[in-house]
Amino acid sequence: MTQGGPLGGALPGYNIYRTLDGRIVVAALESHFWDRLQHEVNLCEPTKDELGLVFVTRRSGDWEEWANAHDLPLVALPEALAGRSSSVLEEIAQCGSIDKESW
Repeated sequence: MTQGGPLGGALPGYNIYRTLDGRIVVAALESHFWDRLQHEVNLCEPTKDELGLVFVTRRSGDWEEWANAHDLPLVALPEALAGRSSSVLEEIAQCGSIDKESW
């Protein structure tokens, strides 16, 4: 897994996004999840930036509830992780699991 690769932040459907009060993790790798996510946010083939503009409009917990209601793979990052982004997320990014630009 390399940074910028499919599992390293290159895909808009598999990334970490800012919200009003923290961050969420989206893992819509499978086509049915990706298709449903696009439909539910009313965007066709959204970029990471476009999804970022959508997700920053609500609180993390609200997005998680929304995702559960729509059967989407999205979870709120625990506050302990979201609040320590400069250290914890830096370590994750070094492993190539996320795109540093997304947080």
